[in-house]
Amino acid sequence: MALDPGTRLGPFEVVSLLGVGGMGEVYRGRDTRLGREVALKILPVHLLAERERLVRFAQEARAASNLNHPNIVTIHEVGLANGTPFIAMELVEGRSLRSLMSDGPMALRRFLDLAAQLAEGVARAHEAGLVHRDLKPENVMVTRDGFVKILDFGLAKLAAAPGTNGLPTAGDPTLTAAGMVVGSPGYMSPEQASGRPLDARSDQFSLGLVYYEMLTGRRAFQRGTAVQTLSAIIQDEAEPLQLLAPRVPAPVRWIVERCLAKDPEERWAATKDLARDLRHLARNVEALSAAESTVSPVPLQATTQLAASAVTAATAAAPVVGPESARAAAPAVAAPEGPKGLLARAARVAATTLAALVVLAATGAGGFWLHGRLFPEAPRYRGSLVLGGSVQALAPCVSPDGSRVAYVSSGAGVAQVGVLDPASGDWTVLTRASDRGSVDRVDWSSDGSRLYFDRVTDVPRGIFSVPAIGGDERLLLEDAQGPESLPDGSLLVTRVEGGRSFRLHRFQPETNELKPVGPPLLAESHRLALRSFPDGREAVVFGRLAEPGSPPERRLLVVDLAGGGARPFTSLPVVPPFCPTPDGREVLAVLRQGDVSQVVAVSRDGASFRTLLSFTSQPWYLGAAPDGTVWVALRESPGELLRVPESGGPPERIASTAASLAMTPVELTDGRLVVPALASGRRLLLAAAREGALKPLVETREWASPPVTTVGEGKLAFLLGGRDAPPVLAVASASDGRILERLPLPGTSAPKALAASASGETVYLAESGSVWAMDLASRKARKLCAGDGVALSPPTGTLVVQRNERDGVRFFAVLPDGSSEREILFRSADKVAPTPVSGRAVGPDGRILVTLAPAETGYWTPGILDPATAEVKRVPLRYEGDVLAASWSAAGEVLAMGVGQKGELWRFQRAD
Repeated sequence: MALDPGTRLGPFEVVSLLGVGGMGEVYRGRDTRLGREVALKILPVHLLAERERLVRFAQEARAASNLNHPNIVTIHEVGLANGTPFIAMELVEGRSLRSLMSDGPMALRRFLDLAAQLAEGVARAHEAGLVHRDLKPENVMVTRDGFVKILDFGLAKLAAAPGTNGLPTAGDPTLTAAGMVVGSPGYMSPEQASGRPLDARSDQFSLGLVYYEMLTGRRAFQRGTAVQTLSAIIQDEAEPLQLLAPRVPAPVRWIVERCLAKDPEERWAATKDLARDLRHLARNVEALSAAESTVSPVPLQATTQLAASAVTAATAAAPVVGPESARAAAPAVAAPEGPKGLLARAARVAATTLAALVVLAATGAGGFWLHGRLFPEAPRYRGSLVLGGSVQALAPCVSPDGSRVAYVSSGAGVAQVGVLDPASGDWTVLTRASDRGSVDRVDWSSDGSRLYFDRVTDVPRGIFSVPAIGGDERLLLEDAQGPESLPDGSLLVTRVEGGRSFRLHRFQPETNELKPVGPPLLAESHRLALRSFPDGREAVVFGRLAEPGSPPERRLLVVDLAGGGARPFTSLPVVPPFCPTPDGREVLAVLRQGDVSQVVAVSRDGASFRTLLSFTSQPWYLGAAPDGTVWVALRESPGELLRVPESGGPPERIASTAASLAMTPVELTDGRLVVPALASGRRLLLAAAREGALKPLVETREWASPPVTTVGEGKLAFLLGGRDAPPVLAVASASDGRILERLPLPGTSAPKALAASASGETVYLAESGSVWAMDLASRKARKLCAGDGVALSPPTGTLVVQRNERDGVRFFAVLPDGSSEREILFRSADKVAPTPVSGRAVGPDGRILVTLAPAETGYWTPGILDPATAEVKRVPLRYEGDVLAASWSAAGEVLAMGVGQKGELWRFQRAD
């Protein structure tokens, strides 16, 4: 019987009826304690007969809610009032996925955005050991802002009779038994339908069924009765997506087909991998849409004629890619063929390799899609994973004869030098020192007998060498990094000059002679990307000239190693990583097209280029072999907002984001935390409450990006724009997200750090080696001092300014007007990392949170600098990755951003 408005269920008051379902009624309610609106689900009274199961459900529901994931509905309370079991949960204003699907098959952009969010929410639950068991469109809500919310974790298990695994007990397609829904036959996995034990992969099958229906507008398995439907799920195959939705791109079809594999072993080992693949696709929906527009249906009878070529493509276990050419006109940039054109050709090729996709889906191989990272372009290159998993390989460098590949091994703490034999697959780690810093770059001697490498902690520690066959490493030159071997036996290295600029030097290992080469350079980073041409006459760097009046933007520059001059390399907007080819005729580099990164080969004169490969994530390193093989190091580093115990131990994970968006954690005055995110190719800012889900924070369709800082009471400042227009400093209301002000940035590039005065009248920016003060009332900015990071000290009202200098990181207490400063002296067993100090790094007691670079671990971690004692104490965390930009919360907790690390080394060989 429906409850009347005003009925009380403990502290909750019924407002109105929202709907009725098989598990009871749902009401709009109000929490009288907090004054917030909630949804009240009234459970069937017969559940009281199984109190133990009700308690277990309450525990599981709360466990799912405690994940605090933006795509899982928050459970506020599970209780019993007046003999009525109820759940009080987050009230979601929006439509159910079932309602959205009634409009017909979804557009690709809409599908990928919702599908990725669904998988991300389910993946987070799976990581916590929770299985939903009843995923279906009715259990998914979509808010007005487009956020997916998953409902009813644990309800299927609660409703099922003990030992039934949630199976039906009658032939009714609605699966009602004793007046309650105990499962949904159209969305069960084969193992669930046959009564076998379930794990997380059962939910993956259910997701596949939901995805299938979102794309086609019809259920994959729909028969006359529930029993017939379950039988079809166990025995039959769904009608091919290729026939029902021929315009769906092949990578999307492949994902759905893999979800629908009958054998759980053929699905994803972890749902987070499924979520990652969908998110990569969602970020490149425009490129996929271009492919979609050119695909024609392939008759099933045609697949038998193409079986031979399809199996060949499948057994290659990698996509095939190929070059395209274009001219870069000067002075205007000739736009290269973008991912739309590349994927259009890829789709035409994919239509002839349908059987290969089926083979790949059945075997679980990731060749065609490479776990969502690579788009095939044309049949010219064939790729294979060489090193990955627990063996993390970065910075590949091919030996002069092409027989071996040196790399940076970063899988276990301090990065070391490794060598790989591609022919046999054997690899070995040559260096072992754990107290000198991590290896950042490695290169071969011109005769291939030795390897040169650097070690870096907070600053470059020096250039070392080790025999290629193994032996003791030897220090050659201190305070330098980035060795490049030249034909005459000398090395090209980088050193930090006064004023925090970089300078190239030529170093002779035999005589220890060191000479500067070329002009001072600025990199706006702790390292300068550098590669030399094989003939030793020129080198390519990424940065900008340090001389006053030089162009402000960073770009690839060519440095004449004899004359010392520097010039722009090309008009194309290419970025690192880059490397010259062994014949010296081209430079491999990365050209970004939206969210797609293309590896291009640019002619040495910079006038023309060829597109070789396209990735949906940024390659970290490139290497080139004499036979045309391209080596690519891919690194996937998720970012996590963490709550860190000052005493150490494992941190609490609050929310996840892309590592490229890692930022200083910012706590709003009401206790919510700011979380950067990507959605539908757009950067945005979300707010996470301690007990609730993530919600949009800023009301804008423009890019909203870090850094972020609070400004006075109830406002925050951040960067607005940046993709299609120069960014500006925006000030918004923290309560409703309205943009209040837009102010031009004072410098030539985006700031790396923000802080604000206690009054909120001034915002401080650290940009390009300088700290600026911007008065919000006058909208004017002035340069205060040199600095790479800035924080406000609440006890004194002064600024704490960080400077990354040649000898390490230094801190200064600076008056707000910049008129006076004094150095904050400290002593530390660990080096301080050059990442900018956060705007809230200074606590009420004056202690400063800094980022340390322990030599023995290779991971950056928080430390606490006490100016009163000059001591720096490391926070002993247990976290596999870097923990950066720590800040204090109002409650005295430490907040930080964690960046996990996973590296893979891929080889792409010419297939022609």
